[in-house]
Amino acid sequence: MLGLFRSRPNILALSSRISKFKAGPEPQTVRLQRVKIRRRWLKPWHFVGACMAYYVSYNIYTHIMSSQIGKLLEQQIATMSPLERKQLKKDMEEDESEPLTIPLPLTMKLVQPLPYKGTDPEWQMFIKVAKDKALMEGIKTSLAEMARTALQNHPQIKQRFGRNMTVRRHWLELHFPYRPPPTFERQVVEFGDEGIVLTTEPVDSAVAMRLRNVLWPSAMTLSTWAFTTELFKQNLNSVAKYFGFESQSPEPSADIQATLDKIRRQLAKGQPKAPDAKEQSPLASPKTQSVDGSETSTTTAMSPSSTSDSTTTPDPSGPGPKANGAASDKPASAKDMYGIRQMSDHTSGPWQTFKRKFGQSWKPAGNLPPRGSIGVSGMVEVTCPTATMTVEIWAYWDPQAKKFDPKTIQMRLKPIRMKHQAPMR
Repeated sequence: MLGLFRSRPNILALSSRISKFKAGPEPQTVRLQRVKIRRRWLKPWHFVGACMAYYVSYNIYTHIMSSQIGKLLEQQIATMSPLERKQLKKDMEEDESEPLTIPLPLTMKLVQPLPYKGTDPEWQMFIKVAKDKALMEGIKTSLAEMARTALQNHPQIKQRFGRNMTVRRHWLELHFPYRPPPTFERQVVEFGDEGIVLTTEPVDSAVAMRLRNVLWPSAMTLSTWAFTTELFKQNLNSVAKYFGFESQSPEPSADIQATLDKIRRQLAKGQPKAPDAKEQSPLASPKTQSVDGSETSTTTAMSPSSTSDSTTTPDPSGPGPKANGAASDKPASAKDMYGIRQMSDHTSGPWQTFKRKFGQSWKPAGNLPPRGSIGVSGMVEVTCPTATMTVEIWAYWDPQAKKFDPKTIQMRLKPIRMKHQAPMR
């Protein structure tokens, strides 16, 4: 009974003790102490060991590798003729005289040379060629024959028109340039007897033109920009249609409008008269008489079961027939995936724009003619038994080599004109 009157523990004190336990220990003072780390210096025996390793490696290379290479070179020189030895010695002397050069990137530039002077040998050659009428006609005739040969050796033209082609006429003119073709040069670092020197050196024109096309791909840039613009417009129109803003379609062209008018006139005349059911169709199946006198049709209506039987073929690999339209066991390729096929359909229009722009802006890397070359340009008409073809041609004739430079010849075929045309329908 006395336990009922015993005092209860203080609940507030218990809660304070619990909160104190949760709060964690009291904060303590943290002391920071600086520590100095001393580096480990290189010991002398490390340096001595590295020098000994380099010395041993150098002796092994000089006594084993170099001696074997020297023996092989001596054997090769012993088998050479005196003329080859003399040429080898000359080449080695030239290689020793040429200093080592390292080209600097993005330093190539085009240099326009000065015009020809009257005393230059190239200008004197121009005067000599201009006075020789027979030589000029020979140059024109030679270029016309080159155009004819190129046409008759073309696989598609040869397959369609044959090889019996002749030059009918030509309109070719010679052009004597006032200045040499431009050159290219770049800066290089030269290591020679005078030390390290920054100088310039010439660059081959063919290499320079191709390098410029690679470093400045203007055709690819314009085509990519056209692709991106067309794709952005297409996506913008799709978003506008999604929100209910229909874009106004452009007015139909004259051909489309004429077709629509023709369809309206045909609809205005009325629908064609339906064929009478009693009339026998010209496609009705013929009837044959059987032995008992009853008439039977040679063609029967195809039921679903007969259709399925007619569209199946026996499969030698399996016990039963398989449908012709059934999917094969060949695994689907990456192009058949849903995402890739949907992306291909979505970018088909911009891709056509890319190809069209690339075909308009892309030009092959041209080649500059040799110094002192004479330009020849014009058109050549080539005829065959069934058609007449006209070729637009450009080329440069080198007076020193007395022939055309093959790298500078460019041809473009005009539309082919047929001698005898008949309606296609």
